[in-house]
Amino acid sequence: MSQKLLNLCEQFDFPKNYGRRNVHDDLYCHSLVFGLVKRPYFGYTESVANTQHKELYEELRKYIWEHRPEFKYTTITLNYNLECLPHRDKNNKGLSLITGFGGYTGGEFIIEGEKYDINGKWIEFNGHLREHWTSPFSGAPLIGLIVDLPNYFSGNSEILSWFGSIACKLV
Repeated sequence: MSQKLLNLCEQFDFPKNYGRRNVHDDLYCHSLVFGLVKRPYFGYTESVANTQHKELYEELRKYIWEHRPEFKYTTITLNYNLECLPHRDKNNKGLSLITGFGGYTGGEFIIEGEKYDINGKWIEFNGHLREHWTSPFSGAPLIGLIVDLPNYFSGNSEILSWFGSIACKLV
């Protein structure tokens, strides 16, 4: 993890997200989606976070590229201090990647009962088929990074072409 990305995440004022009720019990969580998203009435579009938080978005993409350059994705979800409930990702297709960072303890990523330490480590999983969640954590913030290709982008040549164009910019 680059010090620059860690600093950007630690200093970032994560927005309240009221739309992820399937992963937590609270009214909102602190979560932000970068890349491509599907908006009601608008269809496929780039997330406003791409331009509003351009430096953070660029650093996230560099980090993914440095560690998993072969992984094709359209969406990056950045969670802050989010202890996820057991759930499946209804909109994802195929494999996702997850990693965590921060000075927290605990916070294991659990896939159907099997625990994984994701702090500074990448785990590949199919969140659409397999139930997953995070265990309780304490200490410094847990920052989770999830990279995936949602169902609605799979097989869409225009979207995958867009992915190719952003991937080329990183080289």
